[in-house]
Amino acid sequence: MNSAVSEEKVAASLLSEALHPGGLRLTSRAARLAGISPGMKLLDVGCGTGSTLEFLSQEFSIVPYGVDISAEMIAVAVRRVNTASLFVGDASALPFASGLFDAVICECTLSLLESTEGVYREIYRVLRPGGVFISSDVCDACCAESIRGTLDASGFDLICYEDHRPALTTYIAEMNSRLLSRERMSSRPPDRTLTVQGKPPTQAPDRPLTVQDKAGQTLEHAIDLPQAQIKRATYYLAVCRRR
Repeated sequence: MNSAVSEEKVAASLLSEALHPGGLRLTSRAARLAGISPGMKLLDVGCGTGSTLEFLSQEFSIVPYGVDISAEMIAVAVRRVNTASLFVGDASALPFASGLFDAVICECTLSLLESTEGVYREIYRVLRPGGVFISSDVCDACCAESIRGTLDASGFDLICYEDHRPALTTYIAEMNSRLLSRERMSSRPPDRTLTVQGKPPTQAPDRPLTVQDKAGQTLEHAIDLPQAQIKRATYYLAVCRRR
């Protein structure tokens, strides 16, 4: 068996089975809290392969739009959600007219960016006044007030903020379990640094599993994190409205 192909399949499988902490159940809760309803134009920033757009289209009858920095991910999303308008683009320079959308969603996207100031500005711009913004992501447990402050300074009124740390804990455990299961089935020594999209792995044997995230960037999943780090991390859901 080609080891590179095998590693790609493992990493892709891990991502497809665990989109983000809380999975589509948390996506559904977020959509209900935000009042997502049929016919709303919704943009997924960092849409990846289109899993969230597919789900929201089926369950909430939205008009789906997506943008992602990865052309490869968008190519998969096009095949997956043929009703969606999908674009390759940068979250800090969204290729859409101002006030076009009723809702914008970002799942596990903002924490991957070096700077979010321009992203918040662009999300504000493409949302209509009164439009809703859903953000869910990993953060340090002490950063809740900072996130609330950033949203307020960016022109958003918070509707609700929830801590979903148990979802993150479950996600870490599931990722560990799936990785270990695949290692047991493999005849090769465990290699905990993996990539997808055919790119060579970065050799860092003491670091967590590395895969390509839905934005096409390297993402180190929380595999074998020290307990101190796990205790500091949480997963938040914020739903807010554009002023």
